[in-house]
Amino acid sequence: MICAPILIATLNRDVHFIRLIESLKKNTWAKYTPVFVALDYPPAEKYMEGYKKICKYLEEDDFSVFLEFNVIRREYNYGSIKNMLEMRDAVLKKYDRFIRTDDDAEFSPNFLEYMNKCLEKYKDNQEIIAVTGYAYPVNWKVSESATILKENFICPMWGTGFWRDKYKKVASFINDNGLLDDAKNIVRTGSYKQMIDSCKYEFVNLCLSTSYDEATLANRFSDVAARMYSAAYNKYIIVPVKSKVRNWGFDGSGEYCPNITGKGFTTADYSYSSQPIDSSMSFDIIEDKINDVKQNRKIMNNFDSITLKKKMKMNVKLLLYKVLGESLYRKCIVH
Repeated sequence: MICAPILIATLNRDVHFIRLIESLKKNTWAKYTPVFVALDYPPAEKYMEGYKKICKYLEEDDFSVFLEFNVIRREYNYGSIKNMLEMRDAVLKKYDRFIRTDDDAEFSPNFLEYMNKCLEKYKDNQEIIAVTGYAYPVNWKVSESATILKENFICPMWGTGFWRDKYKKVASFINDNGLLDDAKNIVRTGSYKQMIDSCKYEFVNLCLSTSYDEATLANRFSDVAARMYSAAYNKYIIVPVKSKVRNWGFDGSGEYCPNITGKGFTTADYSYSSQPIDSSMSFDIIEDKINDVKQNRKIMNNFDSITLKKKMKMNVKLLLYKVLGESLYRKCIVH
């Protein structure tokens, strides 16, 4: 079995990046894994210190534990999206699968084994579009001793694997404004009801009444678009029962994750950097025999909840969309 390469885009978050690489070194399948690092060039002086620390680490440390360790150094600033996408496109000329991650993840020692076993097992299953290493800190309803489940309502991009052909098909649909163009049909068939409330709220605000230019998270392959897509079209994500990833990015240092310092138990106030992750050195696939997607959706909905005010606003917009029709609704509704 050829193991998937792991793709890491970084710039200046040296502490996060070094933690990530050191956790990968402890993986039992590191010796089978090609690693690709895309090091972006700082857009401003304030990023230079962390950038230089990453450069020093890459120049002086030992990465021989990996099958390959490749560093792509940008000569000017690409920005986070272009930096990752150009690396991905280059890698996919050689490989039929890949694992992508931001530089703020920390991995379990069996993360690479888990990812590659699942990527191999489900490669021909057209229902399955991704494998994620991250599991939210909830008690999933699964059969006894299950190590994985499948769901169609979340797709966290914190250590996530894809197959080239399936990825290109989904990404092409999303990037070509497929979710926006098909919004009317998604509402008509009621498939939006498979979304958890936070995703449904995003769907209403991004796909029903905004222009293509404004719907930036719904017309490019993001975690937001991926979970809309999977819910609307009955596609599934493989998720570990016990998370293989800890996210250190909710410290305000990145582009997308806010600074969360709370100690609650919702997506808005959970201490992600303190989340327990799997410590086992090995992994075996034991599928969930219950497959209670509906109940697991409710469980996730409680964790990734929205306010009553947002829920009421969302339901009113949906009702108006159904009553007025798409054209009149888009003309009348202003966020």
